[in-house]
Amino acid sequence: MALLFLFITEEASGLCRLSDGRKVRKLSGSSGTLITPDYPYYYPDDVRCTWTISVPAGKVVKLTFDRFRLNLNPDYCQTGINDYVQIRDGKSRMLAEYCGYYRFMGPSDVYSTGSSMVVMFISVLDGEEYSNGFKAHFEAVDPQSK
Repeated sequence: MALLFLFITEEASGLCRLSDGRKVRKLSGSSGTLITPDYPYYYPDDVRCTWTISVPAGKVVKLTFDRFRLNLNPDYCQTGINDYVQIRDGKSRMLAEYCGYYRFMGPSDVYSTGSSMVVMFISVLDGEEYSNGFKAHFEAVDPQSK
């Protein structure tokens, strides 16, 4: 008689919902997904979403954007004028800031230096009707794989 062992890994899911107000979504584990409100449809104006990601000790966070489309291609990100995504190492060091859109692929992968990352999405009051938001995936990787 053969025994079959089935291992199921559960992925953390971080869907930002308007009804959550300005709640911080805590995601932990080896992988997960972050999604802006109403994605893949247009997200509403005046939205704030914050995700804190924690992966197992000894690993770093790799964040990959599957799709990304905020305000139409501004020359640069400007707080209070453009919708933007800010990515920080833990709660302090800025790793990346993105706005605009990336037609065929998302922005470059972002890696933390430790086992945590904070992702903050801000939309302003006068958003554009062409902004679908983003879907991003995180995973725990070895620091050497950066």
